[in-house]
Amino acid sequence: MKPAICYLCHTDFRSEYFHIQAGGALVQFADYKPLPKGAGGHPRGLEWFCRHHLQAAQALTSSSTDEALSQLKTAYGEFPPYKALPCFDPELWVISVGPNSGAVFTIVRQATHLPPIKVKELLNSGVFKVAQGWPQEFERWRSALVDAEAQVEVRFP
Repeated sequence: MKPAICYLCHTDFRSEYFHIQAGGALVQFADYKPLPKGAGGHPRGLEWFCRHHLQAAQALTSSSTDEALSQLKTAYGEFPPYKALPCFDPELWVISVGPNSGAVFTIVRQATHLPPIKVKELLNSGVFKVAQGWPQEFERWRSALVDAEAQVEVRFP
């Protein structure tokens, strides 16, 4: 099976799809041919599309893959060729500390194990990364930060 990389624009959403099944989806076109039972590989006529091009690709499912790609390129233009990137784990970021900086300070200190002076620098810097890994691993930190009224974001590099 091909990795979760948009067939049109080459946006790599492997990490996001692997961790939370988001970022795009597979689209089955008219020339779809399933693989024989027990065979490995990627079936013809089944391609990945990112969230930005998914709806347009789904509207072309009655076309062959080549016809659909041609129509999509006409609508969206050409994109640079795919450049392979490593697949990184998601990251938990604080976007805004909010009104309870003391509570956020405590949570960030527990999550990062940084000395107090470094945590204070992070809080004063504005936007900063708290953790990286599987979302389930840092869910307790995300939840605690939200409860402390900090604005957080999970990023998929």
